[in-house]
Amino acid sequence: MNEKRVVITGIGVVSPVGTGRKAFWEALKKGASGIKPVTLFDVSKTDSKLAGEISDFDPELILGAKGLRNLDRLTKLALCAAKLALDDAGYAVTDENAHRTGVVFGTTGGSIA
Repeated sequence: MNEKRVVITGIGVVSPVGTGRKAFWEALKKGASGIKPVTLFDVSKTDSKLAGEISDFDPELILGAKGLRNLDRLTKLALCAAKLALDDAGYAVTDENAHRTGVVFGTTGGSIA
């Protein structure tokens, strides 16, 4: 049988309670809640005024400034999470290993803007 194996080597988290595996885990251990009043868009005509919003997000701190101007917020969040996972794993993508490298990504919302 030809079994393929997957190895999880790093975790990248960008969340309302913390960015990066360590900050996120510490927040979870403390029972921190990321639910707060929405500030990123107008909620005056919606029933819900609270959300798990990532309001202190600065992708330049993780990715650098180059090329960010043309990306939407969801793409920036996804790229930051992927970069954090690679960094957490101590893994650098090269021409030699790019074909064997993958990132599994999950989100609860798309780029609705």
